[in-house]
Amino acid sequence: MAIDRGPEHGGGVEGGEAEGGDPTEDDADEAVGRWRRVGGTGACEIVRIIRNNSSVILRNTVAASGILLMEVLLFFRKVLFLDGYAIPWDLRGYHLSLAWFVAKALQNGDSPLWDPSVYCGRPLYANLSTQLFYPPTLVTLLVYNMIGQYRAEVLLYCLEWQLVLHIFAGGVFCYLFLRKLSLDVLPSLTGATVFQLGAFFASQTQHLGAVNAAAWLPLCMLALLNLAQQYSLRWLCVLVGGLAATILAGFPAVTAIVFLSCGLVSVLMVVFKLSSWKILKRLTAAYVLAVGICGIQLLPTIELTRLSVAKYRTDWLGSGGGCRFRA
Repeated sequence: MAIDRGPEHGGGVEGGEAEGGDPTEDDADEAVGRWRRVGGTGACEIVRIIRNNSSVILRNTVAASGILLMEVLLFFRKVLFLDGYAIPWDLRGYHLSLAWFVAKALQNGDSPLWDPSVYCGRPLYANLSTQLFYPPTLVTLLVYNMIGQYRAEVLLYCLEWQLVLHIFAGGVFCYLFLRKLSLDVLPSLTGATVFQLGAFFASQTQHLGAVNAAAWLPLCMLALLNLAQQYSLRWLCVLVGGLAATILAGFPAVTAIVFLSCGLVSVLMVVFKLSSWKILKRLTAAYVLAVGICGIQLLPTIELTRLSVAKYRTDWLGSGGGCRFRA
């Protein structure tokens, strides 16, 4: 500070300090006000930066989602937009018949839980592949009934859109997951493109349940990364919902992969000190909640499997199933 040598101040410090260098009450009030102004300006600047960054992130996400959607629509252009093309094999020969029965029952106001047309009847809801409790499939069947054109090819077309939109959703989830790993927009978009147009989805389009279940994997990973940083009820609900969706999608092999992948990633994060052991506790809670939510599907499925010849699948060859290694 500049020194005032004026005789009226007695050599005091400029700024109103009292003799002896002690600040007055007015000086203290002025200092507090100055810090409040500076602090308020800093807080406003922080809020502005956060808002600007959020806007950029949102714009990037919307743009990336648009690109991913165009990629998927281009990839499936013949199936979705040209006559004479359809996804073959299991989607048309197996899943279509199950969806047709459920849609017809809903249309007539009947219960879709029991199928009387096979032998002495069978509990249709106990078959995982029916996807009776899987919300996206129920929405698809309701949309089909609302269209009012009760033909098998129309229902197949609705199922194809359901499948394609799941692949697109998986791509968006993968993009968000890669962005969470601090990748830039272009690498994240590239990874999401590889995920949604890669070998798995391209080769498994006939298996509706496999595609539906696999689409939720990157969302579960995204929720897991957020929970590894700190506990959040919102992200715990997202993880529970993603895990439950993989169960209700009706393809146990993919469901097992999603559950095991989440567990393996959590263990590795703890081992390499990227997260505390609490992530294991949070994941376990998510497992329990997801299985509990899906009890309406799992309990009848387990009972049906126990009472049917399906229980012999794993030991029919004596080696746990599959083909033996041969020279």
